[in-house]
Amino acid sequence: MLTLTAPLGLLALGAVLGVLALHLLRVHRRRRTAAALWLFDTARRSAEGGRQPRPPVRSLSLLFELLAATLGALGVAGLALDRPAARPLVLVLDRSYSMQAVLSPGESVLDRARAAARALLAEQGRGVRLTVIGTGDPPEVLLSAERATGAVDTALERWRAALAYHDPQPALELALSVAGTQGRVVFFTDRAPDSTPAGVELRTLGRPLDNTAVLAAFRTEDPDAPSGERLLVTLEHWGAEPRTVRCAVRALAANGPSEPLLVRELSLRPGEPAELSLPMPRMPVPLEVALDPDALPFDDRAIAPPPVPRVVRYRIAAPVTLTAALAIDRALEAAGARPATEQSGADLVVAAGAAPPLAPWSTAIVLHAVHTPEGRVLPPYLAASDEPVMRGVRFDDVAWPVAALALPGAALLEAEGGIALISAEPERRPGDPWRLHLQFAPRYEGPEGSRDWPVWIANVCEGAAERLPGFAREHVRTGELVLWRSREPIERPLTLLGPEGERLEAQPQGRLASWRPTLPGLYRLAGGDDRAQIVVQPTDPRESGSLASPATTAATSRQKRPLQRQADASAEPGVEPLWPWLALGALLLVWGDWFVLERNARRGAQP
Repeated sequence: MLTLTAPLGLLALGAVLGVLALHLLRVHRRRRTAAALWLFDTARRSAEGGRQPRPPVRSLSLLFELLAATLGALGVAGLALDRPAARPLVLVLDRSYSMQAVLSPGESVLDRARAAARALLAEQGRGVRLTVIGTGDPPEVLLSAERATGAVDTALERWRAALAYHDPQPALELALSVAGTQGRVVFFTDRAPDSTPAGVELRTLGRPLDNTAVLAAFRTEDPDAPSGERLLVTLEHWGAEPRTVRCAVRALAANGPSEPLLVRELSLRPGEPAELSLPMPRMPVPLEVALDPDALPFDDRAIAPPPVPRVVRYRIAAPVTLTAALAIDRALEAAGARPATEQSGADLVVAAGAAPPLAPWSTAIVLHAVHTPEGRVLPPYLAASDEPVMRGVRFDDVAWPVAALALPGAALLEAEGGIALISAEPERRPGDPWRLHLQFAPRYEGPEGSRDWPVWIANVCEGAAERLPGFAREHVRTGELVLWRSREPIERPLTLLGPEGERLEAQPQGRLASWRPTLPGLYRLAGGDDRAQIVVQPTDPRESGSLASPATTAATSRQKRPLQRQADASAEPGVEPLWPWLALGALLLVWGDWFVLERNARRGAQP
């Protein structure tokens, strides 16, 4: 249906009358052939002249000019086509790596989901406004309000299932806000989540499959082993029946995997993790632990790099009366820390009152001895159990003497009345030393008498080891943060080289650089030592074990959705302006008029 958005523009149709007037009032000259002698006659002659109305000559030139004027007038008047409201269609794509499960030879869940998405788009036709969202934290918009078929195909090809287990709810909520009340949200996944917001259609394309995964592979120093090194492997099988698997260990040299160094056949029962402790020769190259392929090849292998010693060196710079009361030197050595010969070489410093100057990567435990009146003994309660240094620590069995001492930083453990017993001082800049403050009363039996005290010291030593120069950890899961610490400030971007040649750039912050790789495998720091490497493990029991869970049927709900105001406004009917096409038509007609006049002029010039 046609619409005029500027009706007053129809006044421009007066140009059609102007074209007719020019043709009616033009001077009509005729060519006549005569003898030349009469030109020399001095007799007076009169010639018929002036502009007089005459019928217009019907010609292509007149037709082209009239059409050009009409098209121009319609363009000025805003001639447009009514555009029906585009129905919002939002596709939410699950990017969990369990979508790579092989359903049949040559077809994965991801392949089947791509085909189902294309079939859905073919059913919807061209009257939809398509948005494609990939799950993740945060969700990623792969395509926004697009109708072009080529862009849709590109978005579906960009769909990569290489993320660890994550919650799809943020992506679903975003999709509902984009779709509004009139739109449609379709979630393609291999299994249904625990809960789905109202208004989401599920397309679950997976089915129960047996799967065996390498959950972990680590190498550790072991003086009792014949070769001095041991490989620790954790396997787990999900399925209805036990399975016998073949586990092979190979060395990863520069020219590829070697022949198996060791092969073990294991009988695994469903849901029962199997742990292997294998003595291995010392090798400077990573080791690969691989299983026979199954439904999910993504978790059939894991890489164990050579162990990197991360021994924390400690130095005590506090009065013996305080450290002896806490038996802190014995607790540190039990946690694996070793004494440092000099203050400058200490990674962990125990001081009293205030910490001495520290290296950027070092950690300090600052002791604050307090004197409390008789009876000032309160049981503590844990205020920040999510902090790594407080992991597994409760101090429930400690009657902690306290004083109203204002410790700097955020309280990690508080007594009654909000009095901080342990606090952590925030870093002023990324990479600054880490300072922990602890108050206690030497006269009373305090934290050192608790079974949680060695656990807390071990947590501190573990945190101090992660702050040493180099990678904070040798193993991370896909999607987790990889952190690199340098002894000196980093002045240029650092590149992390991935297993498939990808390059991840990081802008440094002081002495820190970080990446978030999504593909599993061995990563190396470009231009760094060969030992500057880290392994990204793909396995997550929640993801690997999901293949054995039953598939869920699709569900549709049409309840009213929140956050629809902006999406509904963008889906309102509109118009498609035609002035570009009208302008092009007018230009073509003007050119045609010129061409006809030029051709007639050439014919008239011929003798």
